Amino acid sequence: MHHYDPHPDVFAYYGECLSSLSDSSKLEAALRIFELDLMDAVGYGLQLEYDFHNEKPVHPSTKYHFNVEQGPIEALDGHFSERLYRR
Repeated sequence: MHHYDPHPDVFAYYGECLSSLSDSSKLEAALRIFELDLMDAVGYGLQLEYDFHNEKPVHPSTKYHFNVEQGPIEALDGHFSERLYRR
């Protein structure tokens, strides 16, 4: 972030991350969510709500692979399920 470029929401995301880190079973998820929130706040967010390959919205109970250029792609053997991004 640039000097004197305020991002108050980043501090809220940081606080949420710290709270989530208290649960040692969710360390990885807490850090990934904070990273996604931070990238979104500074203008480099990822599109995680639509499967452009299959032309449909992401569904919380469906599994997905993540392609850097295309975003989530539905796949039976996907690594991601549930909601990919909470905001």
